[in-house]
Amino acid sequence: MSDHDAVDGLDDEERATVEGMERGLEWFYRAHGVLVAVRHAVGSAMDHFEEAPGPPWRARRDREPSRRQALPGGAR
Repeated sequence: MSDHDAVDGLDDEERATVEGMERGLEWFYRAHGVLVAVRHAVGSAMDHFEEAPGPPWRARRDREPSRRQALPGGAR
């Protein structure tokens, strides 16, 4: 007995139910694939963040004197 034979024995309402379940499963599998892709993309982004030497503002702060260091004593 093939799948086609099994569907032939169903009435219209049962056939519509099976088709709706098949469509729902298909979209579920597609959504799962998208979620897996997003998870991999987020993981790659986190890897790049971890490999980066540091935030740009930290590097600039380390190179340039602060405002307090640049201004003469007592100036605000």
